[in-house]
Amino acid sequence: MELLATHFDVTGVDKDMKMVQSARLRGLQVAQADAYDLPYEDGSYDMVYCSFLMLWLDDPAKAIGEMKRVAKHWVACLAEPDYGARIDHPAELTELTKYLAIEIERFGGDPFIGRKLRSFFNQNGMEGEVGAYQGVWSVEMLRQQSGQEWANIERAADGQVEESTLRKGKVAWDEALGTGDLFQFNPVFYALGRKV
Repeated sequence: MELLATHFDVTGVDKDMKMVQSARLRGLQVAQADAYDLPYEDGSYDMVYCSFLMLWLDDPAKAIGEMKRVAKHWVACLAEPDYGARIDHPAELTELTKYLAIEIERFGGDPFIGRKLRSFFNQNGMEGEVGAYQGVWSVEMLRQQSGQEWANIERAADGQVEESTLRKGKVAWDEALGTGDLFQFNPVFYALGRKV
C-alpha cells in the first residue's frame, strides 16, 4: 500500500483495528471495515485490490462481489499463494513443508486459494486474467529469510513428525543453504478482472 500511496490516492481497509492504527501511524489513509461490507458507495474507486486476503476468508467470492460493487473499473487480487504447488529441494524438505499448508488450514485459511481465483471472478460475472509470479527466491533472499522460514516449518511440523525427521530436515536445509542448493518454489497467484 505504501508504494501505491506515493503515486495514487489510496484508501486501505483492515478488519483489525491494531493494523488500522499501525497503518495510520505510517501516514496511510485506512478505515476499519470488513471485506464483505465495505463502507463505500458503488463505483467509488477506479480500482479495488487486495493482497494475501482471499487466503483467510470463508467466502472469497462474496468479497470479490463487494470489491466489484465499490470499483468503477478493475478488481484485482494481487497476491494469493498456493501451497499445494510448492516445491522444495533437497527432497528431505518436501515431507516437512507440506505441514505449512496444514498449519494454514488449522488457523482457518485456505492454502490452495491461488488456484481458485478464476472461479471467484467467474462467480461475479468477471473473466479474471489469472497468472502466477515466479515464486522462486534467490539464494540471497533464502539466506536472509532462512531463520523465519525454518521457524515456520518447525512450528507447522511440531507434534506432526518425529523429532529425528525434523533434525534430518534441518541438517539438509543448512547444508543446502550453505552450498546454495536450497530451492523453494511457492507460486503466488494474481487475478485481474474488468468490471463491465
